[in-house]
Amino acid sequence: GSVSASKTAAEGGGGAAAGRAAVVGGEGGVRGSSRARAEEVVRVSESVQGSVEEERLRAVIDRLRDEASELRTRLAEAAREADRLRQRERDGEQRRAAIDAKRQAAEAS
Repeated sequence: GSVSASKTAAEGGGGAAAGRAAVVGGEGGVRGSSRARAEEVVRVSESVQGSVEEERLRAVIDRLRDEASELRTRLAEAAREADRLRQRERDGEQRRAAIDAKRQAAEAS
């Protein structure tokens, strides 16, 4: 914004424009260095933004790693519980089979 304003002021100066010609050239140098400063600010800003984004992503990754670890733990617990239930079912079937065998033996005698 300020760059175009100073350019417009220099161009629209009327009769004094010739007298300002050297100053305009000087402003060009200042504009160049201010552009370099602006580009540096943008580079630093993008770098900081990148670092912030990197930190945010690291935090997300850490959280996901923790969640994955918790899910693996819960999955292992669920698998152990399923094994216990299957074992209980097998034990029950064996008991029922033994009871049936005794009943059949008693009926046969």
